[in-house]
Amino acid sequence: MSGASTDLALRRQRLVQRSTQLRLQLQQQAQQMQPAFHAADRLQDGWHWLRRHPGVAATGLAALLLWRPRQAFSLSLRAWSLWRLWQRLRHAGGSARAWF
Repeated sequence: MSGASTDLALRRQRLVQRSTQLRLQLQQQAQQMQPAFHAADRLQDGWHWLRRHPGVAATGLAALLLWRPRQAFSLSLRAWSLWRLWQRLRHAGGSARAWF
């Protein structure tokens, strides 16, 4: 029985060392991703601000419609297409059969 408990203790020690190594690697990789996380946080903050101030978006859209109606129409078609694509992907769960 002593040999089995020694093997288990040795295995546990190796697993703890491996876990520590993986944790350090994850920490280093997360540090490299920090600028992307920061940009995503800023984008999310901007979205929340825009949702709290819908008049700003409405004013910008009205200005775009008045000054550049053709570009506004083109932009609205692109936005509609992206929204429909998002809806299809979301409802299909990303499966390929939704496309065929």
